[in-house]
Amino acid sequence: MRVLFVGQRGIPALGYKVDTVRERRIQALAEMLIKKGHEVVVLCAQPFISRHLTSFNGVKLIHRFSLHPEKPGGWIHFILELTTLWREQADVVHVHGWKIAIMARIAVLLSPESTFVWTIDSVPNQKEGLVRLIARQAAKTVDVVTVPTRELQYAALTYWGVRARYVPDGYNEISEAEISRKQFKLRKGQYCLCTATSSQDVRRIAKAYSKAGTKKKLVVLQERHGYWKRLGKEFPCLFFAGELNGRRLKALIEGAAVVIISGRDTPIDTLFQSMHSGKAIIAMARAGYEEILGANAQFFKDNDTDELTQLLRNVITNVRTQRFWGKKSSLRAFKHFRWSQIAAEYISLYHYPLVQTVSIDSALHPSFTKLPTVKNQGIR
Repeated sequence: MRVLFVGQRGIPALGYKVDTVRERRIQALAEMLIKKGHEVVVLCAQPFISRHLTSFNGVKLIHRFSLHPEKPGGWIHFILELTTLWREQADVVHVHGWKIAIMARIAVLLSPESTFVWTIDSVPNQKEGLVRLIARQAAKTVDVVTVPTRELQYAALTYWGVRARYVPDGYNEISEAEISRKQFKLRKGQYCLCTATSSQDVRRIAKAYSKAGTKKKLVVLQERHGYWKRLGKEFPCLFFAGELNGRRLKALIEGAAVVIISGRDTPIDTLFQSMHSGKAIIAMARAGYEEILGANAQFFKDNDTDELTQLLRNVITNVRTQRFWGKKSSLRAFKHFRWSQIAAEYISLYHYPLVQTVSIDSALHPSFTKLPTVKNQGIR
């Protein structure tokens, strides 16, 4: 099967920033498809991805001119994408974003034998009526509409009248060599990690953390200067590790006793890494975090400092409680969010876009596995 990805800036995804979530999703999915024996083509925008890179881990890269290095280009790049779609004639065309959705009918005419999958991973800043019109027209044209979050699924159905299938994002374990925590001068299990980056969130958590009465340090992913230096003097429990990602952030997560998820800008990879590492997680009660963590973490309200203080006291001082919640979060990540499982869902959509999955749990019950026997009483 030949799969063409359209609407992204290209792979490999550079860094672990929030604005490359789409590229990381496509990169992980493309690599899984290659392992399954499929042929994958990814369109890349210049100069975001170097034109000299024509292949990555078996994935064919096709470069098209772009006017802006941080975006998939303007309408010139979009027209070039349509011409590539017509030339490739792939079995499956996986579309990301809204620009290609505007011309969904033209795209289908250019490649009539392809299965079109449209993934909605953002909400455009346009008038609601215009977005509803585009979404409905595109949904009628493509074969499948998918969303990576329940929030987007609800928005698509409620505001745009589009039924979308929920296929969450997954995670891949960082397999590079580990980095020692000695450079941070932190001992394993003797600190907690806070993922919040805004000053208000960090101050609120530091206040609750000080009330909890623990001697463990609270690690913040900021540099100690300016406002943060003054905040560190106000709360001596704070330890500033700087802006980290990749292996260095992984090392901090694996050595933390508890991970505190707060704010609205925590990367999904950080959340998945915390779950995969088997860490007890205390998260802010937000739809996105609750959707991923389920009942496998403890939640606090945004402005309720007393509730957060009580949760910190119960978890930080009890190693058994940390292991209990860490095991639950790790098991959820392993069962539901590995890319090997997520890729299988996408592949099933590629092959059978019109087939709806139906639960057959009742067939597993002994009372439903056998048909009732009827004695032949003859014809009367």
